[in-house]
Parts: sequence; structure tokens; C-alpha cells
Amino acid sequence: MRYLTIEEVINFAASTIEGVKRRDKVVFRQWAYAAMRDLGVGKLDEKTAEISVDDFSIKKPCDLVHTIGLSVYNNDNVELYYTYKGWGQEVLRRDKRAYTRERDLVSSRRIVSNRVGSRSIASFIVTEDKDYYNLSSDARSADYGIVKYFGLPIDEDGDLMFIDDDLLAVSAFIRWMYETRQRENQSAIADRRQDWIIEAGKARAKKKSVSIFEAKDIAKHYMSMIDKFIDNID
Repeated sequence: MRYLTIEEVINFAASTIEGVKRRDKVVFRQWAYAAMRDLGVGKLDEKTAEISVDDFSIKKPCDLVHTIGLSVYNNDNVELYYTYKGWGQEVLRRDKRAYTRERDLVSSRRIVSNRVGSRSIASFIVTEDKDYYNLSSDARSADYGIVKYFGLPIDEDGDLMFIDDDLLAVSAFIRWMYETRQRENQSAIADRRQDWIIEAGKARAKKKSVSIFEAKDIAKHYMSMIDKFIDNID
């Protein structure tokens, strides 16, 4: 399996439609993300990011779907303990069992020692919202965080990438939307819709279910790509 950029996808779709103009490709971008939102995600990448603390907040990666673990450090690279109270769940990092379970999932390259006694005993509270991990005001020594997470594949411009197994389905969706917008041939519209249904069924059959995530947690990222598109054309 390989990934395709949004430009590769819309160029392929455009090559199958006669008379496509440059301005049409702008709308194709929106249709491509709408198709992917309907098809769903078959694979998420496991990623690690180091992010500075800014005004008692750590900004979440733009491609984050689900957090695996978060470690917070001071400027001496000493990990700090905290109490997590986000999303209605509380995890006390000072508790050895909870700490060991999370630490195994987080990159250890910046942890200075495996001995609990070598880490700071200062404790603060971490909550989270859609965009940030929020640290309480007593986290004055916090300098940066390392977050390990499941994320969507994105390119250098921050745009979602598509798996090649979905290429024909996304292209079929774009052709259907194009015919629908033209509104000139009802028979062609019906044919293109049927093409989409067939290709979408094939694409979904190739995907593995992502059972640990709710569909809405993944779909919101496709909606954010559509919002990004709308913002750029206003």
C-alpha cells in the first residue's frame, strides 16, 4: 500500500472527465475529502511529537486522532508527574501502576533515568480539549511535552493523504458530483452514482476495521479539511 497526495487524486479524476477546467479542480478537492469521509480510514500511523509548552498549554498535532500517552518535562529533561483529568477520566501519574503503563507507550529518548526517585515529585493537573493539552498554573517548570498518538497520514502541506486502494472510489465520487453539478443528463448522473457505489464497496472491503476509535473521532478530521477548503475560497 502506498499513499497518494490530494493533487495526485484530483489529477487522476480529472483525466477521466472530458472538458474539466482548472477551476473545477478546486471543487474536486472538497469532493475528494467528502468521499474519504464516507469511505473511512483503514490505517492510522503511530507517531511521536515533541511540542513546547506555551502559556501552560501543549498544542495537539493537527493530524492527531487518538492519544496514546503524554509525558511532560522541564528544561533539564526531567519528567514531571501530573494528574490527568480530561474527558471525564482521572489518571494519577504518581501512581506506579498508571505511570508504568503509560511510560511504556511514550518515547524514552528524553527520560534521564528509569528510577522513580530521579524524577520530579511536583504534581499538577492536565486536562484536554479538542486542540490542546492544558496544564494547571502550578506547572511553571514544564518546558515541553512528548506525545505519542495515532494520527492520519498527511503530506508536507498538512493535507490528508489517500491510500491507493481508494483511488478509483474517490475518482468515481468526483465524477458523480461533477455530473450532478452539470445537471444535463439524468441517465449519466445515475450511472456515475452506481459507479461510486460499486467502487466504494470494493474499497471498504479492503479496509481493516479500526475498532478502538469511534467513527466521529476520525470523521471530524475530514470535516476539518473541508472547512480548510472553504476558508481558502472565501
